[in-house]
Formats: sequence, structure tokens, C-alpha cells
Amino acid sequence: MTTDNTAELPLSEKLMVYIPAYNCAEYIVKVIDEIPDRIWDIADIVVVDNCSQDNTVKNIQQARYEQRWSKEIHLIQPGHNLGYAGSQKLIYSIAGNAQITQHVIMLHGDGQYPPQLLEEFTP
Repeated sequence: MTTDNTAELPLSEKLMVYIPAYNCAEYIVKVIDEIPDRIWDIADIVVVDNCSQDNTVKNIQQARYEQRWSKEIHLIQPGHNLGYAGSQKLIYSIAGNAQITQHVIMLHGDGQYPPQLLEEFTP
């Protein structure tokens, strides 16, 4: 799902993995690919693209079209670049307003650390 209206974000899990992205075309699909299967089973995966000027969004959309992932990811594209802190505030606001989300873990879209570490942070 791609949206700029976060009120329409259909969350269904207690855990959210939030991926901030800005010009991460080279890494973003690999980062999402490497999210452990167990995390896919228990988390909503949400990418916030901060108006990337490269193919970040295109690469995500292509991978979704190819049904590369076992579960739908949510792609939020605000109308302007919120910045690193602004995208965090957006996600925490979404999580705080969601009836179901209890935990948020941030995973950097540029591969700053391996997605396999997510398992160490899961409740």
C-alpha cells in the first residue's frame, strides 16, 4: 500500500518495523529482503520515503509488483521531506493512534545495521 494519508494505514500487528528512507535505492530492497521470516510473521513493515530523488520508491514498487515479499509492506510518501526526526515523529504518531501497535523498531533503509538484528529487539 502506498499512501500519503496515514489515517488509512491498515495496521494489523502489535509490532511495527519502521524503515526511514531517503535516496536508498541501492540498498532498500536488500534491506527488506533480509528481514527475518519470523519478523514478517509478527510485524507490520512500514517505509517512510522522504521524497527520495533516486529510484528508492520505484525499486520498492517493482519488488512488490514481483511479489518478492511474503507480506504487503506499507509505503508512506509525505508530500515533502520530513527529515529524519520528522519521519520518526510521524511513525510514532501513527503507532500511538493505532489500536494494535505496541512496539516500534526502526531499521535504517541504507543498511546501517543488518536486519537480522531485529530478532534481538523483538518482544
